[in-house]
Amino acid sequence: FRRVLFRSFATKPGVVEVAWRRMGGSATRPGPRSETSIGLFTGGDVNEGLDLQGSFAYALNFGGASAGMVGDANFVGDNSSSGTGLTLTNGAVLTAQNKIDSWVVPNFGNTANDQRLSEITRSIRWSSNPSKPTVDLAVTSGTRYKLQLLFVEVPGNKRGFNVLVGGQTVAANFIPADYVASGTSNQGTKGVGVVVTHIFLASASTIRIELDGAAATNPLLTDRNPVISGLTLERLESAADTTVPEAIQDSGIWYPLFRQRQIGRAHV
Repeated sequence: FRRVLFRSFATKPGVVEVAWRRMGGSATRPGPRSETSIGLFTGGDVNEGLDLQGSFAYALNFGGASAGMVGDANFVGDNSSSGTGLTLTNGAVLTAQNKIDSWVVPNFGNTANDQRLSEITRSIRWSSNPSKPTVDLAVTSGTRYKLQLLFVEVPGNKRGFNVLVGGQTVAANFIPADYVASGTSNQGTKGVGVVVTHIFLASASTIRIELDGAAATNPLLTDRNPVISGLTLERLESAADTTVPEAIQDSGIWYPLFRQRQIGRAHV
């Protein structure tokens, strides 16, 4: 065994993660890794289903006006009547055929975050199948990001489509209404939304999100017109944050070092 210094990479209270560090050889992490999950959110505050604390490259409200801050995310609006090649902010480009200003009227609660999130999710952009809504975002190669795609849907509606990020399908046959508890008459009025979360390592200067109804294969689908209410893109860490000090390079084996809130020591 030998004692090795490592630096804290924790950025949020209460979050413990594993950071991989190579002992010897090239000082980089293992190959690019992505993770996707689908869940529910019930508001805009902490522990209500969304991650809205951190450093955000984008926070976009599709089909509506700018909503302002929800947590650390400053949501910029898309209230233009245009739907094709619409430049939103900081290089973000939205392509969609249609918009609806008031798709549902969610009731997430009484806090400022809840009310602003309600405003964001009440509107949508959508396209008629086989046209696909797309969003192009500027990113920095070598940086890890967390993407959150926000949806609100009427329970029981068999609208479905595939979700693609960077040309890869991250959610096939995605049916937002299937994630809502049975017996709910309207997901929006009950204050429940669906979020597709995708964590990825950028390998180019842009990333494209596509919603593709034609590619979905579930025979139970009755509606293949994709819709979306909003998104966030959070910066997690850059390649510079994952540089391995020469002092801890040794045998060429990858070891997990638990992220802590202060400089710590690990035995390897």
